[in-house]
Amino acid sequence: MKTGLVSVTFRNLTPEEIVPLVHKAGLEAIEWGGDVHVPPQDPCRAQQVYELCRTAGILTPSYGSYYRCGVTQTPFEEVCRAAKALHADTIRVWAGDVGSRECSPERREEITADARRIAKIAGEDGLTVAFEFHNGTLTDYAASGLQLIQKMGCNNARLYWQPLRMHDFQTNRENLKAVGEHLANLHAFGNQSATIPMEQSAEEWEAYKAVLNAIPGSEQRVAYLEFVREGSVEQFFEDAACLRRILG
Repeated sequence: MKTGLVSVTFRNLTPEEIVPLVHKAGLEAIEWGGDVHVPPQDPCRAQQVYELCRTAGILTPSYGSYYRCGVTQTPFEEVCRAAKALHADTIRVWAGDVGSRECSPERREEITADARRIAKIAGEDGLTVAFEFHNGTLTDYAASGLQLIQKMGCNNARLYWQPLRMHDFQTNRENLKAVGEHLANLHAFGNQSATIPMEQSAEEWEAYKAVLNAIPGSEQRVAYLEFVREGSVEQFFEDAACLRRILG
């Protein structure tokens, strides 16, 4: 798989500071966050950030928006403009604000309807929407996430994946298997709160790699390093080296 960084790992740094770090770490891509580094209301900044990456030979395959289906009021057209300025083909979004097992049928339909709406808008620009795999959303389990994209009835909806602390290792691995060919990209870290070095989770990630290797086209997807212990640049370099060794 390709390897990269989620820019919000270093919210306190500018894109001009982050790009050289990623290049030095030998990672191939950056998923820029819409909360700090590339706001959706500023496509000119998105274009500037893209040029920084292009000059450094770094890919920008996806845009990490903080759009929550059924919650966010930001016009999704703005999110799409930022993604296009970054030359990204995938927009990461969030599947609502309630976990799948606590969500009422009515609320699920509201979230699904908005997801369907934004996927249609994204599709008009040739973009894919991919849902953050996270607790407190409809994509906290693979089965619920797959149900969501099936109900949307769109061909440009995918799922991210990451190991969740609410699940044990076996459940996390089974979720990854279930997501399968619907996988867009994934987020990687030592554990969900990134309080340990990734090296200490290397055995688990070797097992995840075996699952990923069985997914057709996995070499086109990106494993993004997300968060490092204490936000340390030195820890970032160590975790990046571990990620490259296991998944690169």
